[in-house]
Amino acid sequence: MAWADKFAGVAGLIIVCLLVLINNSTRDTTDAELRALVDAQEKTIISMESALSAAVDAARVTPAAPAVVATAVTPTATECECPLANGTGGVVPTAAEMGGGSASEMMSIANNGKGFAMLQEPGLRSLVIEIGLHTTVMDPRGDKQHVIGIEASLRSMCEPWATPGVSLKKPRLTLLAAAMGSRVGVTDWFERDGWTAANSMSKQDSLVAYAGPTKAVTSVTVAPVITLATILSNVPSTLPLAFLKIDAQAHNYYIIVGAQEHINRAEVIFSECTIDMASDGKTGASVYGDENDNCSNIRKYLEGKGFVWMGGETDASTDKTGDQYFCRPQHVEKLKHCVRKWQEWSMPKASEESCLHQTISPIVEADGYVHVQ
Repeated sequence: MAWADKFAGVAGLIIVCLLVLINNSTRDTTDAELRALVDAQEKTIISMESALSAAVDAARVTPAAPAVVATAVTPTATECECPLANGTGGVVPTAAEMGGGSASEMMSIANNGKGFAMLQEPGLRSLVIEIGLHTTVMDPRGDKQHVIGIEASLRSMCEPWATPGVSLKKPRLTLLAAAMGSRVGVTDWFERDGWTAANSMSKQDSLVAYAGPTKAVTSVTVAPVITLATILSNVPSTLPLAFLKIDAQAHNYYIIVGAQEHINRAEVIFSECTIDMASDGKTGASVYGDENDNCSNIRKYLEGKGFVWMGGETDASTDKTGDQYFCRPQHVEKLKHCVRKWQEWSMPKASEESCLHQTISPIVEADGYVHVQ
C-alpha cells in the first residue's frame, strides 16, 4: 500500500474519532447548544477533509524531488600514535576529527580547478613553503623555484625590527596572510610588539610568567586559519615541494597533521618543535602549554610517514624550542653533509636550514626527477 493511501486511512480514523467526541458531548447539552456544537464540529470536519484530501492528492500525483548533494574530494584521514598529556602512548583523533574540518576545504577551486595560476609559469621546477615569516622570508633559488610565504600578521614584516633590507616584491614570491592549523576557520591572533617570533593563536600566559612582562601580549586581532592540505591540493602534482619550513610557536604539530596525506609530497621538512617536558617545570610544554608539539612527538609522527630524522638544533641548552629536519629516504646520502651531527642535537643553530634548501632544490629540479613517497 502506498504511503498516500495509508495517510488517507489515518485521516478517516481521525474524523471518526471526532464524531465520537461529538456524540459524547451531547449528553449534557440542550437542543440549541447541541445544534450549535454540531454545526461547528461539522465545519471543522469539512475543513479537515478538504485539506487532507488535497494533501493526499498532491502526494499521489507529485513525486518528491530528489535531494541534491554537493560532492567534494574527501582525503583519507590518518591516525597517529602520539604521547598524551600524561606521557603515555595513545591514539589522537584524525585531522578531520580534531576540529570537525569540512571536507569541502579540499576542493580545488583555484584557476578553475587547475591549481594556483602563479605555479603554472613555464620552466618552474620546484616549490618552497615557509610558514611563520616573522621578520624575513626565504629567497627563491634561481628562476626555477617559487616560494609561498605564510604569516598571519604580515605587518610584522614592515615593523622597524624586521630584518633590514627585506623586500616583499621578490620575483616568484607569494605572500599569504593567514594562520595555519589542523582545520579551516578563524582564530584570535595574539601579538607581542617587538617580539614577532612569539605571535601566536594562543595567548600563552605561562610564557610571560617564564620570560617576564616584556613578552606580554600587546594586541589581539583575528586571523583566518587554513591548512596545508588546502594549499597543497591546489599545487600541481607535477611540481615537487622541495622544502617545507614550519616555525609556528608551539602549533607546528597541528600544521603537520593538517596536511593529511599531502605531507608526503615534501622532500625536506624543517620544523620548529617544543623541547620535551623536563622536571624543572621551565622547559618546553610547561612554558608553551601543549605536549603534542613536543619534538619527540613530531618526530614520531613524521617517521611514521616514512621520513628520516636527520637531527636537530637549539641555540642553547636552556632553549624551550628547537628545530629539527627530516627528508625522504632517497635523499639521505646527498643531504648528510648539511648536518653537523647526524641524527643528534647540535648547538647553536647554524647553517643547516640554508644548506638543506640549497642542496635539495637542484636535485628535484633536475630533468626527469620523479618524487618517491
